[in-house]
Amino acid sequence: MSLKSIPTNHHAQTSFAPLSRMALVVVATLFMGCQEETIHSYVAPKAKPISMSAPMAPSGPAEPTRMLASILRQPEQTWFFKVTAPPEEAAALREQFGKFVASTTFKNDKPSWEIPEGWIEKSGNQFRFATFQMGATGPDLSVSTLPSSEDEVSGAVANINRWRGQLGLADLETEQYQSALAAENDAEILPEEEGEIVSITTPAGQAILVDFVGAMSSGGGAPFANMGGTSPRTPTPQTPPSTSSSGSAKFSPPDHWKQGELNSMRKAAYVVGEGENLLDITVIPLSSQSGSLLDNVNRWRGQVQLPDWTEQELTKANKNLIGQGFTADSVKLIGPEETILGAIISRGDRNWFVKLKGPNDLAEQEAENFEQFVKTIEF
Repeated sequence: MSLKSIPTNHHAQTSFAPLSRMALVVVATLFMGCQEETIHSYVAPKAKPISMSAPMAPSGPAEPTRMLASILRQPEQTWFFKVTAPPEEAAALREQFGKFVASTTFKNDKPSWEIPEGWIEKSGNQFRFATFQMGATGPDLSVSTLPSSEDEVSGAVANINRWRGQLGLADLETEQYQSALAAENDAEILPEEEGEIVSITTPAGQAILVDFVGAMSSGGGAPFANMGGTSPRTPTPQTPPSTSSSGSAKFSPPDHWKQGELNSMRKAAYVVGEGENLLDITVIPLSSQSGSLLDNVNRWRGQVQLPDWTEQELTKANKNLIGQGFTADSVKLIGPEETILGAIISRGDRNWFVKLKGPNDLAEQEAENFEQFVKTIEF
């Protein structure tokens, strides 16, 4: 799938090249007149329904859910728009959602919108800048904001993956996101049943719009971490040297940890176990602006079928690991079948994410080794 902006002409009928074979094209354009009046044109062809072939939960609180969300970056703050609803209801609201995001303007760093008829504006709170009920009986659309990340790509990927985790979808790799931005063809980036990523034009610049389908528990967490995604490839194990370095960090894994699959994101990767009974250990540095501690922990919780934590729950569960010149925040997240042991180390303008994920019993056996590994990382 390619992710690109397609210009429109508000004076004539416009044809569109498909963003991908399953894309639902969302386009908005604006023309600024001599005065302050702004005319917006939003063209949305009849949407091709997204397949719901991904397996849903046979029982329990998980419900099929469609999420419409958007990221609009500004120099100082990045703005986030989000609504979740049953798939058919969300599909009917997509055009209004896109038009609303496309109408965003800023004056003195304060946003304003063209609010569709029938929407009900609610007051914000400490987590939301604004909330709009999409019609008398419709779902809420939330608007929130965070300081803009220095690394725009990492910040966008971190937030997109937090949303995907809430729906039980596999993480999007940075390479996939960058491929979508650079693609000039119809290369497919996401499985068809999951949805799409497209670009829309606003008076304040380009925004990213995501339309994902998954399943969400009543607590907002993700019941199926791999639903709709492809299973990770099992790397060919190789025994690593006792100490290895990458960039500005040096790692000392236990002797029985075997070399895992590295890529441009992973500065270290190891595996423990055999076959399907396998632990995956990774070390990934991202911008220090790539989501709060709570955001990232809740993304991990979604990956092991757990509902989101509150700030108070995170504070209670957080364990500090004292390393060589740093203190890491660490958590143990035990899901129905899999566990994540996670640690986040803040170093200058980077956060280093150290994660172990795999079967509960094997993860428990490696918990002490994981903590020791984190403590011995050298920067």
